[in-house]
Amino acid sequence: MRTSLHARSWATVHRWTSLVCAGFLLIICVTGLRLVFSDQISQWEEPYVVYS
Repeated sequence: MRTSLHARSWATVHRWTSLVCAGFLLIICVTGLRLVFSDQISQWEEPYVVYS
């Protein structure tokens, strides 16, 4: 019985830790995409501006 409770509590800790880390990684990826594709995004936002 104690083992079941112990495993269940670790599963809960693991689940919430994973969700927090996944959210953090998602934010990092989305902001990184903005940096990688900044030229294409700028061209999409202002298609008639000529950059020299």
